[in-house]
Amino acid sequence: MTTDLYSHLQPKGSVEDAFSKAVIGQHHLTNAVLKMGEGAVAWALEEAASSLKRLQDEFQTVPDLPTPEIRLNLETLILDIFMSSLSRNSEHFTLKLIPSMARQAARREVPFSSIVKNMRANQTIWVNHFFTASASRTFAPSTVQRLVTNGAGVVDEIIEHFVLCYLDERQVLMESQIARRRALVEKLIGNAGALQPFELKQIKKDHGLDLEHFHVGIIISDLNTKLSSDLGELQRNLQDAIIGDTPLVVSFTQHLTWAWVSTPRAPTPTQLKRLEETLGQLSGTQCALGEPAKGPAGFRRTHLQARDVSSVAILSPIKGVMRWADHVLTILVGQDLEKAAWYVDSVLGPLANKSEKAGGYRQTLSAYLQSGNSLLHGAEALGIHRNTLVYRLQQIELLLGCPIKQRELEIRCALHLITQYEGRVLKHERE
Repeated sequence: MTTDLYSHLQPKGSVEDAFSKAVIGQHHLTNAVLKMGEGAVAWALEEAASSLKRLQDEFQTVPDLPTPEIRLNLETLILDIFMSSLSRNSEHFTLKLIPSMARQAARREVPFSSIVKNMRANQTIWVNHFFTASASRTFAPSTVQRLVTNGAGVVDEIIEHFVLCYLDERQVLMESQIARRRALVEKLIGNAGALQPFELKQIKKDHGLDLEHFHVGIIISDLNTKLSSDLGELQRNLQDAIIGDTPLVVSFTQHLTWAWVSTPRAPTPTQLKRLEETLGQLSGTQCALGEPAKGPAGFRRTHLQARDVSSVAILSPIKGVMRWADHVLTILVGQDLEKAAWYVDSVLGPLANKSEKAGGYRQTLSAYLQSGNSLLHGAEALGIHRNTLVYRLQQIELLLGCPIKQRELEIRCALHLITQYEGRVLKHERE
């Protein structure tokens, strides 16, 4: 039965013209006409068409805007809003359209806040236009309240459903993107030299990554990335670290996150320092950095360097950010902790013991080598007399079984491993 509430509403054009341009389904249209009247429905369809024009202006930068679908949503929404004032139990047909609209918005990366804002703006405009068109009529306060609150309730319900559907779709898209990135990374690491020029262009198009740029490989241990949104936040932080860079982040395992920062030119020391500072703010993690390297081969090389640093970092007491260049010696001679201990024992012999006396000898030896093999400066560093240092070095050479100069490189490496791994490469005296 047609209500008197909307009987005065008439379109600016003809009813027939408004109906002919509508995209809403015939069943829904007929149902609306029975409850609101032809003139009111035609008026509502014109309002929806005007809203469509406003929306097209607002979202003109969105590619392939699905105009017919948007018009259908607007027509359905305005009829749902005005029919909600006629019955508390009126069906909201817009809810059935929301999942499709939310998916399209998410895939086009339209911020859901913009769409929510647009929905509320349309509701306000439509209600205001209704009262403007009803200036000659007098409504009871309860009727006015019902029009406003029921309409707002419809929009609230639709917005809630839209946001949930939108976020679900974004999650699916993000997980799909992560899977594609992981597959890309595995291919690049396994066979970077085999890429053809057209493949490089496709990678840049799909992932925004120019493989011809310079790359810095990063591996982060124990980063809390339970949600794909956590990876997105990390990617944004890396992008902020070096202006104009392109970050790529992949969650490799539950405890390891792989990342790259790519720049058109070789990153400056200042940029690398800023990157280290950004990574240093990730509490409770160890971050391993490869050295900047160019091209597909460089993408692979810097990652493998970071991976080597990461494997050493697990054994090392050092926390925070570790760069390959600073730890390459440890990587080359100490990746296997057991073999590193064998090496230290082989080179230092009794000086590899955990005893206090052996520790004193190692301290003396380190000070002497760090002073450039200077007796004077070595003695100053230790706070002892030069002759005392000479005596200690003689004792050390007796324990080593050879002059220090004869195996200086090996001795330096062994002392370096002790510094890196502390007591884990030393032995008890009776061993």
